[in-house]
Amino acid sequence: MMRPISVVVVLVALFCAEGVHAQVAGPGCLDGTREGFVDSVQFPRIAACSGPTMGLAVTSVATSTQFCAAGWHICTGADINAGRNDPSHFTAVTQDMATGFSGKFAYNANNDCNSCQDTCGGRTDVGHSGHGCTVNNGTDPDLACMGNGCTVIVGMVCCRNDYLVNTACAVAPPRLNLSVGPITPVRGQLLANVTIPLNYEINMDISIAPGTAFNQGWGSLVHFTATGNDGGSNSAVLGDRIPAIWFRPRSFSLYVIDGGDAGPSATNFDNTCPIGAAGTLQADGNVTNLRIVMRPSHFRVYINGILECNEVRSDRRTWQSAMVYVGDPWYAPAPNTSISNFYMLEALPMTQVLIGSAAMDPTRSQVLIANVTIPLNYEIGFTVIPHATTSVWSSILHVDAVAQGYTVYGSRIP
Repeated sequence: MMRPISVVVVLVALFCAEGVHAQVAGPGCLDGTREGFVDSVQFPRIAACSGPTMGLAVTSVATSTQFCAAGWHICTGADINAGRNDPSHFTAVTQDMATGFSGKFAYNANNDCNSCQDTCGGRTDVGHSGHGCTVNNGTDPDLACMGNGCTVIVGMVCCRNDYLVNTACAVAPPRLNLSVGPITPVRGQLLANVTIPLNYEINMDISIAPGTAFNQGWGSLVHFTATGNDGGSNSAVLGDRIPAIWFRPRSFSLYVIDGGDAGPSATNFDNTCPIGAAGTLQADGNVTNLRIVMRPSHFRVYINGILECNEVRSDRRTWQSAMVYVGDPWYAPAPNTSISNFYMLEALPMTQVLIGSAAMDPTRSQVLIANVTIPLNYEIGFTVIPHATTSVWSSILHVDAVAQGYTVYGSRIP
């Protein structure tokens, strides 16, 4: 018999509501004063902030805490490029806006050969007072900045943590940026303390430097723990690993566990996700995106946007002040590995409608359920076991809201 295939279809809509406006969130600067983008009503999620810049790198999480208020971070090129010179975009930053105040304020991006990059990339050397991108002696790439000055950098540009979420006209879940720029796992490196909700997602980009040799033992990448414990061996309790991610011994194969581990009382939270070949990374400098989705009933792992595993959960709960390690205290860190675009997203809870649980074979014009309500945000999931191949189109599932043929909007959703 052919291998069962889990299918999850995710459909998300952003919508505008008349009269809904972005929240104004204070100055955004640690000292309470803006040097640029001074009108917090016009610019609720971006601010130019002054401070001692000598020797600080824009790629460092610590630098954000010296310039930006809580809930803000040093802007990245990804933040700014989304609405660059597009006044209609909700993140609009035009050239006039970016040069409409005095001084020179850096952010985590570079420009080179007439292109604007989303971050400084691997450029964390100390050119030009150590701000994160090399700019001395004509060496490229050049550190991106805002303000009308072109000489000494006097501050940083800070973005609110929801900068790329269209709160002006969208329903979007809260997002907590844990590390925008690259961060390398170090044993026992505590990055943050966070609240763990019932529905959440974790996203990160992982890159291994070319030529890196793997560990002989486990290589720790990221570990969320609400107990302060590892949860390995026979001592596991719920909350030890929510989740935890390693490279397996003698490889760069991802190992993801959510809940705890196979301890004596771990009867329903030994949830190790069996990731296939897509979860084996290469030491070539290329970026692999890892997205982990946690829900009360399941957890899922996506590699580069493709669902790799889907495991059942039944004991999900909330946690206060969970610790986030990039390189946990119990295992050697993953070698020469960079983690960026690392954030946690509190997902909106969804109501589950069970359409069918027993196995069934598709039959032409078989109506399984009628008059189901389709919301703006929804998922459809099912397991497929193929028994044979065919040379023609074969219908599996069809959701139709209009019954007017397949060319009318609403006839394939999906």
